Amino acid sequence: MFNHLGAYLTPARRRWLALGLTFVTVATMGGAIALTARSSDAAPAVPGLWAGRTDASFQAICTWSHRNDDDPIVFPGERGKSHTHDFYGNRQTDAFSTADTLRGGGTTCNNPFDKAGYWVANLRKDGQPLTARTMITTYQARFKRRVQPFPPGLKILSGNANTRGPQALSTVEWSCNDDLSHASASVIPDCPEDGHPLTMTVWFPDCWNGSDLDSPNHISHMAFSRDGRCPADHPVPVPGLKETVFWPDQKSGRGLSLASGGTMTGHADFVNSWDQAGHAAFVTQFLDVLNPGNPLGTVLDGPLRNAIGRTAGPANRPRSTEAEDQAALSMQPMSMPGMAMGN
Repeated sequence: MFNHLGAYLTPARRRWLALGLTFVTVATMGGAIALTARSSDAAPAVPGLWAGRTDASFQAICTWSHRNDDDPIVFPGERGKSHTHDFYGNRQTDAFSTADTLRGGGTTCNNPFDKAGYWVANLRKDGQPLTARTMITTYQARFKRRVQPFPPGLKILSGNANTRGPQALSTVEWSCNDDLSHASASVIPDCPEDGHPLTMTVWFPDCWNGSDLDSPNHISHMAFSRDGRCPADHPVPVPGLKETVFWPDQKSGRGLSLASGGTMTGHADFVNSWDQAGHAAFVTQFLDVLNPGNPLGTVLDGPLRNAIGRTAGPANRPRSTEAEDQAALSMQPMSMPGMAMGN
């Protein structure tokens, strides 16, 4: 029902409904705080300026939609030109998709306003495609203030499908859910324990240059924040997107590879085709009003940490070096000593 709700609502009614949903969610979260404050673990600490603070975030759960060899960001209008991708969120994403056409489509996400296109390279076992049935998308403040919604039509690619060396762990992470002892940017781990499924997380840059919805390499119009601040050449703070996909049936990493190449070529894509009023309402409520840097967020910092601190993988992007960020944004192969090569 929710997937078709937008067709029956005027823009004004969508704005009111979006605001209403956020307030209902806040009220529900208040109940969760009371129920979980005694039993949940605190979120992982963030080193440096924000140590001990809880980041502001919200999530959507999106199920698998379809698979094809298209990529409307890298190969727009060229059907079958790409390696194989698995698509989540918007049900219509293909080589000919634009933000406008996607906004008219349905969504597999549990948030009816989230009609964004999300996709990742297909994971294969001994050459046969596997299906990750669930993706969790997390929108984070990353300790920035005055976070702005993504502009309509923004396109972002994160991770390097053409790399010949391991990427930064702060951009692509293979792990067994929240068991970071297995975390690697290049090697798919064995995940034999139930409740700790094989996951791949891709972290997206969270600062925009304020003018371009795309760029030739699909990422240089974006930059990563550091210590809650955006660089001067990318001054607009936007949500830090994190895409996490799950393969709960894969207990061993042997025989696994990505359609884009070896295990080091992890990457993900995003097109902002949200209902923009709904997106703006969620960003305002959860990444600004409830930001720990604001008065209300400061009051709720401790309870929120207990209630929502446990997520898929670390709550916040792992701390990176400036060299790692530059390598991620330039999309150039990067070599990191001491890490094994993928297969």
